[in-house]
Amino acid sequence: MKADSLANIAERIRFYFPECRTITMYASIKDIRSKTDQELSDLKRLGINDLYVGVESGWDRVIARIQKGHTVEEARHQLGRLKNAGINHIANLMLGVAGDGNGVENARRTADFLNNTGPSLIWVGTLAIFEGTELHTEMEQGRFVPASEMEILEEEKELLRNIELDHVRFYGVHPTNAVRVSGILPRDKESMIDAIDKGIVEYGEEALATALQRTSL
Repeated sequence: MKADSLANIAERIRFYFPECRTITMYASIKDIRSKTDQELSDLKRLGINDLYVGVESGWDRVIARIQKGHTVEEARHQLGRLKNAGINHIANLMLGVAGDGNGVENARRTADFLNNTGPSLIWVGTLAIFEGTELHTEMEQGRFVPASEMEILEEEKELLRNIELDHVRFYGVHPTNAVRVSGILPRDKESMIDAIDKGIVEYGEEALATALQRTSL
């Protein structure tokens, strides 16, 4: 939505629910890009904060393939503008989105992106490929090979190892995740990695050698 429309809604919320301190919402890098610095600051003053931003990955090759509509450098710049306006953001990530054989590299690049942009919270889900999407067609044609469940879990472990942020909550609890973990980084880093390792043992490597078909969220 345009900044003036958001401001109008925020003002109405403040009028009818004065006890409301924070208005959160989903946002894309393109949404941030369309606002001036002054508009962002004004929205912050009206209580808009803690934006859930679909980062998905910190690797240019990946976000180009899934058509996010921005580059990694632009995402860094726009999230920096949010920070300058005093608006916190939550980074939404997607495990498995880089495809077979690319999980560890994607984790390292994404962790580097997070370390540079400083989200207030990290939210992690797993790629689901639905019929009728371009990615499903690519998968059927062999142009995209999904990562195995084992690789996805190793990707999440590598992501955790490489994040260097202080007192940031990590939520890996979406229903699409084979193993659900949550905690505060860096305090709970090792315990979350241990929980993933325990999940691997419980599932068994044979069961994790293939890619699960997630048909609903």
